[in-house]
Amino acid sequence: MELSSQLREDALLLLEHDRFSSAYALSILAMEEQGKMILKMWNDKEVLPKPKKRMTAHLKKQNAV
Repeated sequence: MELSSQLREDALLLLEHDRFSSAYALSILAMEEQGKMILKMWNDKEVLPKPKKRMTAHLKKQNAV
């Protein structure tokens, strides 16, 4: 969780300095890191319902959050 917290803090700093696009991008990365940790904690690849279409790793991590 350390990396996701650091990314979130960096995104907030960018937001305070009106760097909206960069802040948004970092917040997405932070969310994906949180999703990755949640999936590791669940330790079960079938926790999420099987999608109709194949999801990318990014979407799996984002949906976990």
